Amino acid sequence: MKTFSTSGTLGDAYITCCKLSVLKDTPISVIHYTAHTAWHDKIREIYSLLPNVEVTFCNNRDMYNARIHSYFASKDDEDIGYNPFPEFEFEDCEIPSKPYLAVCAKSGKDSEDWRKMPRHIVDSLPMFTNCDTMISISPNNNTTLKQAFFQVANSSEFHGMQGIMCFVALSCKVPTTIYYNKDYEERAIKVRIPPEWDKYVVDILRI
Repeated sequence: MKTFSTSGTLGDAYITCCKLSVLKDTPISVIHYTAHTAWHDKIREIYSLLPNVEVTFCNNRDMYNARIHSYFASKDDEDIGYNPFPEFEFEDCEIPSKPYLAVCAKSGKDSEDWRKMPRHIVDSLPMFTNCDTMISISPNNNTTLKQAFFQVANSSEFHGMQGIMCFVALSCKVPTTIYYNKDYEERAIKVRIPPEWDKYVVDILRI
């Protein structure tokens, strides 16, 4: 069994899975650190995309095992590479029968109010798309993360605040427009987009 350490929240865990997916035949233990313990269950759900991976959570950053970064701009301690378009099995759920636009208007932690698309932008999106309908992506008690991933993966276009759903869309080759609010977020976006995803980035917009 190979053991790796990593950290972060939802988007970070998804990018880590894109990397670990190249080792699909190798049993893997992931030691994951996040200060946001309330998100452990959702992070665990993300890692369940890889049947060969088991995750444990630690209270401090693990300094003893090879580290996997949650971005593509730097090499990891053990350069295992990555799969930009992993064939994850998401959870089926109801989706429109015609081409649709998927929108994730809120990302990040509940306290990060700035990571939310203004209502007027969301309402205007149907005017700029050829899709027949628009659906809102918002995992909650009635929709699991993997069902939300399924909705994003099967959309014709995706618009969303920077975060995990943008990474899911790009990894599924869905044309994606990414929105952000603060200056530092622009770099956070760019270091998490590998060259293979560039052709699916329609635009990166500050709001």
